[in-house]
Amino acid sequence: MRGRTASYLRGLFTGERPVPLWMKLILVVPAITTTIELHERRGLALAVVGALMWGALLAAMVRGTDMTAWSRAHPVVDSAVMVPVTFVALAYLTHLALGWCALIGVALWLVALVLGRWRRRVVYRGRAGIG
Repeated sequence: MRGRTASYLRGLFTGERPVPLWMKLILVVPAITTTIELHERRGLALAVVGALMWGALLAAMVRGTDMTAWSRAHPVVDSAVMVPVTFVALAYLTHLALGWCALIGVALWLVALVLGRWRRRVVYRGRAGIG
C-alpha cells in the first residue's frame, strides 16, 4: 500500500498524473478565510492583495497546466511568486510594518534566485561529469 501511495503522490508532483479537481479546490477554504482575516487585521487594501494572490494561485492550479515543466522553463518568474506569498504571510502572521514585509519577501526571492542558479550549475556539472 505504501508503494502505491508514494507512486501516486510522486505522479501528482511530477506532472505525470493529473491532480484531481477536488484536491485543487480544497485551497478555496483557506483562501477565503485568510482573506477575511487579513481584512480584519490589516484592512481592505491588504485583503485585496491577499485575494489577488490567492486568486492567481488557484487559477494556475485549476487551469491544470503542467506547472513542473513551466517552473523549470521559467525559474526567475516561478520563484517570484515567493514575494507576494511571503508578504501576505508576514502581514498575516506578524505585526511588522508592511514595508518590512515587502522587503523580507524581496530579500527571500533574491536568496532563492541565487540558490536556484547555484543548484542548476551543480546539477549541470554533475551531469556533464565536471568536478
